[in-house]
Amino acid sequence: MLHFSAMQPSDPLLTLQIKVFAGLRERLASDMVSFSLPSLTRPKDLTTRVIKSALASVHPDLANVIHASRLAVNHTFVDDDASLELALVPGVDFALIPPVSGG
Repeated sequence: MLHFSAMQPSDPLLTLQIKVFAGLRERLASDMVSFSLPSLTRPKDLTTRVIKSALASVHPDLANVIHASRLAVNHTFVDDDASLELALVPGVDFALIPPVSGG
């Protein structure tokens, strides 16, 4: 899940918490990861691609997996270029789900 914990206009950074699953959870040894977006990120410019890039910059060893993962907003997958401006409200759940395989 991605939870916006710094939504006030006075906050210099937008701090995000992402719920991660499967291989990402195992490699991060946690089911949640937090990171901040630059204050220059305007809500209308926030996309899945921006979030993935920011997360990959914090965890460069997982960049390939992060970029191949899908972001879900309130249990619905969103495209990489979809604007997340309308999702910038408290209580919206986000999840980053990496590719999985199985049989």
